Amino acid sequence: MWNDDCAHITRQVMCESITGGQPVGVSERFKTTIGGIVTWIELANPPAGGHLEVRWTLNGSTLFKEDITVDPQQRTLWSTLFPKSGRAFAPGTYEVEIAENGQVLSRHAFMIAP
Repeated sequence: MWNDDCAHITRQVMCESITGGQPVGVSERFKTTIGGIVTWIELANPPAGGHLEVRWTLNGSTLFKEDITVDPQQRTLWSTLFPKSGRAFAPGTYEVEIAENGQVLSRHAFMIAP
């Protein structure tokens, strides 16, 4: 479904939170002490019943995966990565990718540092 030329991701940003459906604190660099990091995605012409796979990685190792069913009325969606309970994020270069049926539609790298 997402392979249709009319349905695609038009924008992906990293941010600290979401307010009113919009990204807040957009950045490419975050502190290890942040409580969570959000990837916010803007869609164009999403198909009914489309599924997106969100994969968060650090140095190529998967930290978290999430499957999202997309409503055709949705124009934005997001996924949040949280540190392990009681811990800070490990410093390094992280990446979040958005895919459909294994085909990567968008990829975004960001840094976490002390």
